[in-house]
Amino acid sequence: MSALDFNHLSAIIVKRIYLTLFILFTTTCTLLAQTNETTIEQLGDRNQADVEQAGEFNEAKIEQTGANNAAIRQDGFQNFAFMLQQGSRNEGIITQEGNHYADVWQNGIDSYALIYQYGENNIAEIKQDGNDNEATIRQYGSDLVAKIQQFGHGNFASILQDFRSFEMPNGPFIFREAEINQYNNHNTATVDQRVPTENPIQ
Repeated sequence: MSALDFNHLSAIIVKRIYLTLFILFTTTCTLLAQTNETTIEQLGDRNQADVEQAGEFNEAKIEQTGANNAAIRQDGFQNFAFMLQQGSRNEGIITQEGNHYADVWQNGIDSYALIYQYGENNIAEIKQDGNDNEATIRQYGSDLVAKIQQFGHGNFASILQDFRSFEMPNGPFIFREAEINQYNNHNTATVDQRVPTENPIQ
């Protein structure tokens, strides 16, 4: 084999090695970017489920039986959202920005559940059994816990937690919590926990 042929063969081998490494690198990056997980299970007619995810290691699960609407939006790292709806014309919305846990369970007709979480390590849970119930949880800050349970018809519950400008004092780790439990019909409850901030929530 002449020196020219040897050099040409060596160049081909080097190109193939670079191409192989490029393919492996591209495949690895693609796999790393595809770390979000979505599961949707629907049984019945006219169910609608929408999931939007940005970030990494987010997980969203929706299970619906009947005819309901569900929407989950996640933007951040390691958010988890689960929504279970049974019945008709129920609507559930979960929005997470940061790193949070949210759980919505609704059984009945014409009920509405909303969870909005902004910050880090917030926990929100809504459970409703009956018709025409409405529950909203809005959390701004970190390490907040909010839970709503309603059993009956025509109940309303709302929790707002705004601790964006709150600095944790030195000492034991503390959760700031709010919980509403309502039974029977046409009850109303509102919890508003906040500290002063330059941009108050309306």
